[in-house]
Amino acid sequence: MPTQEDLQAREEEVHEAEGKPKEIQAKHELEQLRKDETNMKISAHVRLPAVFDQELLNFVAALVKATKVIEMEKEPSALEHLESHSLKSISKALHHSMKDSMKRVAVEAVANDKWIAKLVGKVMKKLEEAQGEVGYSGDIPIALEPYRKMAEKAPKLLA
Repeated sequence: MPTQEDLQAREEEVHEAEGKPKEIQAKHELEQLRKDETNMKISAHVRLPAVFDQELLNFVAALVKATKVIEMEKEPSALEHLESHSLKSISKALHHSMKDSMKRVAVEAVANDKWIAKLVGKVMKKLEEAQGEVGYSGDIPIALEPYRKMAEKAPKLLA
């Protein structure tokens, strides 16, 4: 378990850190010490050129499309600009807005599907010609408390 001295030493490291990156790293380490956590490193790497399965291509296309739909939903609608108008004008705006939205969504869905498929195809073709490695490495925080409890109950090898 981290002691009070350990916590104070980490706090001093935060205050004495030179530069913003070192300070952020020290704060993260202090926070993990307070939470009684450690890290497990994970890495995933791909060596290029690679051949990609069609299901992966479909997933990437669906991901791009979902992102585009979320962006469209964030755009303000004509109804948001109506503040104090008559019921009749609101009704007309609603009808007009719904009609335009339906047309726009239908046209954009077809256009986006073609555009997304074309884009994903081009990117994957370029990746087939690329050389080298692509990867990601990161940390997964793991709480130590459950493991400490198991270790306390376990029989000791050296008595």
